[in-house]
Amino acid sequence: MRNLILFILFLSPLRAIAQKDSVNISYSEEKVQSFEKTTLIDEYEKAFGNNRVVKSALRISLNGIPGINTADKAPYPIRNFIRGLNPTLHFEQKISGDKSLIASFSGNRAKEDIFWNADIGLEARWYYRMKERVEEGKQQPNITGKYLSLKVEANPFRYSNLFMPFADFGAGIFLFRATSTYSFNWGWQLGNNVNYGVSVGIKHGKKSVIDNNNFLVDGTLSGKTATTLFISSNAQAGLGLFLPLKKRTTSNSCDFLQCNYEVKQLFKVNLNNTLYLDRYFQNLNLDIAYERKIGRSPFSINSNVKSEFYNSFIHNPTGSKLDTVYTDMGIIRDIRTRPTFSKELQNYIAYNFEIAEQLRYYIGMKNRIVKGKTASNLNGLYIGVLGSYRFQKQWFSSIGSSSSLTNNYQTKELSGGVSIGYQLQTNRRSFLDISTNILQQRLTFPIEPPNPDTRTTTNSVINFSLKLGFAR
Repeated sequence: MRNLILFILFLSPLRAIAQKDSVNISYSEEKVQSFEKTTLIDEYEKAFGNNRVVKSALRISLNGIPGINTADKAPYPIRNFIRGLNPTLHFEQKISGDKSLIASFSGNRAKEDIFWNADIGLEARWYYRMKERVEEGKQQPNITGKYLSLKVEANPFRYSNLFMPFADFGAGIFLFRATSTYSFNWGWQLGNNVNYGVSVGIKHGKKSVIDNNNFLVDGTLSGKTATTLFISSNAQAGLGLFLPLKKRTTSNSCDFLQCNYEVKQLFKVNLNNTLYLDRYFQNLNLDIAYERKIGRSPFSINSNVKSEFYNSFIHNPTGSKLDTVYTDMGIIRDIRTRPTFSKELQNYIAYNFEIAEQLRYYIGMKNRIVKGKTASNLNGLYIGVLGSYRFQKQWFSSIGSSSSLTNNYQTKELSGGVSIGYQLQTNRRSFLDISTNILQQRLTFPIEPPNPDTRTTTNSVINFSLKLGFAR
């Protein structure tokens, strides 16, 4: 009897607590969707520092990774690769609860390169949802999330002294070189590793001109200045370090890596270099892919479609003639043949379309599934074989024609090879795919437009790919 009374006394407060809690518990589909959104999207940031206070961050990032072409027309593949790599260093410092300042620097100079340039930037960011998210317990005060910013950049450039006497020799594609940039930006800083954004702003710089002898004088020497509006998308991925150096609180990285979720298919849109528009140059790039697992095996098929539209303004080449270069003392330094150009601006337009198929094998996936480290999905290190077909059509001005445009310059590329890469689906809405493709390329192109004859060459190409995008 005494035990029964003690049991009733013990059960009574629990019953009261349960009755009190039951008043506040409700179920709805909306709350379930809200919970799913929090665990699947926010865990990326939590896994990379969002679960602790952060005062500053150091990052090194890339906008993309160039390829290496070993063909005869590219005799310096390593130099060209370094010149195109152009990493950017960022240091971000908080100045208040949801605001920060970022200093950035990138330089571009390959050995004996004809041209050197740098970007030195200062950006003021406002993470406009941070206070709300901190109050909701979704993150700590740090430097991740969606933001609005103002950015100013200095863009100094100069020619190598080795090539300065020939600085105005045929530099027709550089009609405008920016010396400063001012932009308004919207973006999304995901942890300390990935950033998506859109920029709208103004560029001020130097403009190339055609002199009275119809030679092109680069903007570095012309003394002419110009201003242009621009719109661009940008996507960066890299490595980062949060400061102060503290150990993060425990976070289940599987929520971020999606290793406990089965994924059979991915629809992917690449965000790298999707849009750029200004007065002198316009570029639109669409890159979509669909990846599907073959049953429950570690194999998948990745289908990729790319389409790009490119337009720039040029001075049409009209021929060539001798030019004499004098020293400051009036002594003849050199006599050389230089191309001549029309003073009227014309368009150079190019359009290309590419379709590629790739068979992927995710290394060690079966063993990771057995050990409970992953589910059957599309994450991890992979090797593969691939083939692609690329068609490009160009409208351009040919030498010897002062005003007419040719539109029958077409190139076709058929490529095949092997690849190795690492794919990471960061959450159900985004992914990161880094790969190296070693290809044998068969290129068919006109001998001299508009000559109807064609020529075929075979090139070896190493293509490095860094893709950032949305996955559905």
